[in-house]
Amino acid sequence: MDPYAAGNYERGGPSRKTSGASSRRKTSQSVGPKSPVPGPRSMGDRTVKRLRLSKALTVSVSHNVTTVCQSMSARRVDAALLTDSSASLCGIITDKDIATRVIAEGLNPDETLVSDVMTRQPRFVEAESSAVKALQIMVTGKFRHLPVVENNEVIALLDITKCLYDAIARMERAVEKGTELAQFAEDRWGKDADLSSYLKVAESMLQPTLAQVIKGSKVALVLPSDSVLDATRRMRDLKVHAVIVATEGRPLGILTSKDILMRVVAVGLKPDETPVADVMTKKPETTSLETTIVDALHIMHDGRFLHLPVVDKSGGCVGCVDVLMLTQGAVNQVSKAENESPFMLQRFFEAAADGRDEDADNTSVQSSEMVASERYPGPGGPALQTVFTFKVEDNLGRKHRFSCGCQSMAELVVALSSRLDLPPAAIPPISYIDDEGDRVLLSGDGDLSSAVNVARTAGLKNLRLYLEFARGSQKGQPKNVSQATSSWSSTNTLLLATTVAALGVAAAIYLRSERSRGS
Repeated sequence: MDPYAAGNYERGGPSRKTSGASSRRKTSQSVGPKSPVPGPRSMGDRTVKRLRLSKALTVSVSHNVTTVCQSMSARRVDAALLTDSSASLCGIITDKDIATRVIAEGLNPDETLVSDVMTRQPRFVEAESSAVKALQIMVTGKFRHLPVVENNEVIALLDITKCLYDAIARMERAVEKGTELAQFAEDRWGKDADLSSYLKVAESMLQPTLAQVIKGSKVALVLPSDSVLDATRRMRDLKVHAVIVATEGRPLGILTSKDILMRVVAVGLKPDETPVADVMTKKPETTSLETTIVDALHIMHDGRFLHLPVVDKSGGCVGCVDVLMLTQGAVNQVSKAENESPFMLQRFFEAAADGRDEDADNTSVQSSEMVASERYPGPGGPALQTVFTFKVEDNLGRKHRFSCGCQSMAELVVALSSRLDLPPAAIPPISYIDDEGDRVLLSGDGDLSSAVNVARTAGLKNLRLYLEFARGSQKGQPKNVSQATSSWSSTNTLLLATTVAALGVAAAIYLRSERSRGS
């Protein structure tokens, strides 16, 4: 079953229409299944709109496959949105569809209408939805692309690789403060501070290797003399996006579904007469079975490719991994470690998806913006009682709102350090206003839990914190307790799984830094 075809995310596969000369595609309110309300989104979550989106290529569904492939090749994209005669979005087609539904089936792309092989009513995601949720949808659905909708208009196309690589970059910046944070947490809360849980999770993320990821999978191998038609049938039969071109098991090249789109169909070559040696990528970078998931992600990110052949000690090809496979491998590892420290993993993945926006919020968020999130729990399950939303004002008078664990002062300091762009040791004492109107200093985990319980009992959706900067160092010192509403995070184990790849990268960097200092 095609992962795009059923169970549309946020809204149920409606058509989308243009308005006048606008190039954006609008969603039709009169067509398609009834639209469910969007699920909750934490204010701390990084939104889809803030990811590096790709401009969507939209073509008419009346075109043949060759014409669509030529348009995709000209734009250097591997997916296109398709519209009908009324300019309503009716489908999506990807490079894998071209390879497995057209070429592998022996269809002539010049004579085949794209409407016959497209995926109808594709899933899509709202621009203001959580980036973490978008990752969840893509990983669990096992596909790379999601149309992005804003105000009922399709504004872009989201590629999972951009989500993961964007998260990796943010996490690398964040963990630069890791050693300083560890020392700070130990000095303030002792050696048993919850930071140890982070390190335990980090260690576990270094363990899985590609040998574990490809265990039980089959590698798609073809000979240099085999035709492109043969290669696409191997892709179809093994349900993969690439084949390894090899002699005696040793890789000479790689041919992906995108290569077939760009180098074969778009230029008019005949798949049954074209040997893979003529269109493959020669001498692809390879890696060993001992390579970790984290290192493999880095190799692919740095090399700007999506598939990585895996070889054994003799140089024979034993597998080929892609971004989704690596993420799934990390998911399996997290499932094992979850019972030990699900809370810490939760916070780590939220940090990966959130990041620090350059245009930090300087104004209050209107409560009406959060009404839908508070009313409708959505598919994510019940809200976690270990997570709460906080609001704080920095020394420049800017307001920040974020979700954070409510059982660990160490985690709160991590969040504040990231939000305020301050080293952990520079975070001043933190206080809040209790139910009797007194300002109370937070001096440990118990105080933090009590403060959140007071807020929950009072029916508040967030807790206003005060930073006790030295006199004269803070402009616009807060004087009154704000009760602006917000929503706290509501996520589950599946959400954790979707950004665990970024978590692994962060863990690796941190531990390597620790080890280099100790050597």
